[in-house]
Order: sequence, then C-alpha cells, then structure tokens
Amino acid sequence: MHGRRVRALAALAVCAVVSGVAAGVPAVAGARGGGEQTIVIAALGPFFDATTGTETTEWPAAVKARAEALNRSGDLGDYTVEVFECDTGLDPNDTEQCARDA
Repeated sequence: MHGRRVRALAALAVCAVVSGVAAGVPAVAGARGGGEQTIVIAALGPFFDATTGTETTEWPAAVKARAEALNRSGDLGDYTVEVFECDTGLDPNDTEQCARDA
C-alpha cells in the first residue's frame, strides 16, 4: 500500500510541476499543520490574459481532477490533496504574492 501512495503522490507532483513549468512558474507542495493530514499542491500561472482575453484554465483543472481522483481512490490513506490555485496575471508582483499565499 505504501508503494501505491508514493506512486500516486509522485504522479500528482509530476502533473503539478509539468503544469507549472508550462506556465513558467514552479509548483509548490507541502503539508498543512494541525490535526489534518492535507497535502497542498499550488497551481500558479497566468490563467487569464487581459490584453488578449485568453483564458488558460485547462492545466489547473487537470491538476484539480487528478487530486480529486486521488482523494476518491483512497490510495493516500489518511491524507487528502488540496489544490491552491492562483492567477499570476503575468505580473511579477502577483506571482510573488501567489507564492507567498501558497
């Protein structure tokens, strides 16, 4: 069972990192404090370009879908995966704030 958990987390991390690299922003993963056993994956990137009106919500949606599938499967035991999504808006200040918030 431990091997399945590691593989499931690795698959989610790869999905998040690939998504982040595609957007030019690294993904962040960590564990929340307190009694909850939650793994937070940050999906940061420019999801909306105001100059062109283009939305790119596909890759954060893919990360969320994988997290939901993992949570439903029970492969992570007592852990649940949560996705923190933040639109950087192609702005370095917004990107920095998203990283802080994550």
